[in-house]
Amino acid sequence: MRECEKLAKCQFFDGSLPRMPLTAEAIRQTFCLGDYTGCARFQVDNAGKLAPPDLFPNQRGRIPSLLRTQDRTHARQQAEPDVS
Repeated sequence: MRECEKLAKCQFFDGSLPRMPLTAEAIRQTFCLGDYTGCARFQVDNAGKLAPPDLFPNQRGRIPSLLRTQDRTHARQQAEPDVS
């Protein structure tokens, strides 16, 4: 499988797991260089949403709530009048 096209800009590796380099490398091998379509961060990004920095690639169970939360936030921002 090819390398994830989002790896170069993925915030997960910008300071996540600094004291656990072997764990970080195992995650990178499994998700970024393996089946990256199973990565929670990849899936959230592909849905057009921002993956929070604390979202681990294997936390697919968090995806539905992240997508709903961001939808409500976006809808609320759209409904607020511009006061500038």
